[in-house]
Amino acid sequence: MDLAESAQTEESHPDLGGMSERQQQRRRLGNSSSSRTSLTLAIIAFFIVLVLAISVRIAFLFENDSLLLHSSPSSFHSVPRPKNKAKASSITTTSTSNNDNNNINNADEEEEDNVKFCASIQKASTAGSSQSQHRMIHVLVSNAGHFNFLHNALLSMQHATDNVNWIPVILGIGSGVCPLLYNQTTLHNNVICVPYLHRLLYQLARDEPESIVQIEKENAVQNHNGNITKIYESIDTTFYGWGAIEHKFLINAKLYAIRDVLTCGYDVFVTDTDVAFRKDPRPYFTTPKATTTPSAIIQVYAQNDTNRASYPLDINSGFMYWKYSLSNIQLIHDIITIPPFWHIDQSRVNFMLENHSTPHQLLSTLQFPNGQMFLHHRDMLNMSNIVVFHANYNSKQGEKENMLREMGLWFLD
Repeated sequence: MDLAESAQTEESHPDLGGMSERQQQRRRLGNSSSSRTSLTLAIIAFFIVLVLAISVRIAFLFENDSLLLHSSPSSFHSVPRPKNKAKASSITTTSTSNNDNNNINNADEEEEDNVKFCASIQKASTAGSSQSQHRMIHVLVSNAGHFNFLHNALLSMQHATDNVNWIPVILGIGSGVCPLLYNQTTLHNNVICVPYLHRLLYQLARDEPESIVQIEKENAVQNHNGNITKIYESIDTTFYGWGAIEHKFLINAKLYAIRDVLTCGYDVFVTDTDVAFRKDPRPYFTTPKATTTPSAIIQVYAQNDTNRASYPLDINSGFMYWKYSLSNIQLIHDIITIPPFWHIDQSRVNFMLENHSTPHQLLSTLQFPNGQMFLHHRDMLNMSNIVVFHANYNSKQGEKENMLREMGLWFLD
C-alpha cells in the first residue's frame, strides 16, 4: 500500500460523521464497556437493597412475633393463617357438611387438612384480650353425651349481662354433636361446629400413640369385641365422669384444640362444657400495667383450681386463655409430646408450665369460682361479682346439673 492509499484509509468516511473507522471502533468498545459497568453496578445495587429489605422484614416479624406462616414444632407442619379468599363453605355457622371421615395419609394431606381447619374457624375470630395483638377463638371440645352441659354453657352466654356475643367453636368428638346443635334454633348463627374426631385421632397416633393403644385395647376387650368403630361411637354418645379412661380421652383433646388454634394464628380461650357465663371474662385477661419486662408478660390466664396439693400451679385446665406466641406454640407442643404420656390434661399443663417457667396468672376465686368454692365456701360467693362459674369437683351428671341449678345458672328448663 502506497502513502496515498494509506492516507485515504485514515481519512474520514462521509457516512461516519467525520470519524475514521478506527475511531468508531474505539468509541463502540468504550460505550460497550461503560454499559457493562453500569449494568453491573445496577445489579449489585439491586441485590444490596433486596438483602436490606429482607433483613428489615425478618427483624420486624421476629420482633412482633406475628408470623402468618410459621414453622411450628418439629413434628407439626406449618399451618398458614387463612387468607380472606379461603372458602369455609363446608362449615356453616352451626354445623358442617363434612362427615369427618377422610383419613390423612401423608404430609401434603396433613398440610391441606391444617389449612381447611384454620379456614373453618376463621369466622369465629373476635377481639380477645385488650393487651393482645391477635384475635381470639373460644373453643369447647364435646361429645354428644355431654351435650346438655354444652347447650347450657352456650345458652348462658346469651343470658349473660354484658357483651358475651362472640361465636364459639365446638369441636365435636364424634358425629352426634353438630346435628344436635343444628337442631337448636336458638343457637343458629351463634355457633360454629367442626367435626374433630378424625383430626384428633391422627394427631394422637402421631404424637402419643400410647393413648390410642390404651383406649382401644381396654374398650375393645371389655365392651365391643374388638370393633374399633363401635368404641368411638360409644364414646360419642356417653356421659363420662372423672376417672374414666374415656373421660381422659375427651379432656386431653383440649390440648390438641389449643395447639391447633394457636397454630392458626389466634389467641385461644378454652373452656369445659360445665361452665356458665354471667359476664364477659375478656377484661380479666390482662397484665398489670406495672409489668414492663417482656419476660414477665402473662402468657396464660387460668381459673384457680384451689388444689395446690395436687397441682403445683393450681391451674384448672378447663378454663384457660392462651395468648398467641411462638413460645406458647412450643409450650403446648411440649405438653403433648414430652413424656410422661397420657396423664390427664391438668397434670400435664401444670407440670410443663412450671417446667418452662411460663408467666401465668390465676383468676380470682370470687369472680371465677369452681365447684370447690360452691361446696365449701358458698357463703363467700356473691352472684353480682361472678363472671364465670365452673361446676367441677364432682363426677356425676346429676351433681353437675344440681350445682348449676342451685347457682341459678341452668337454662334448659
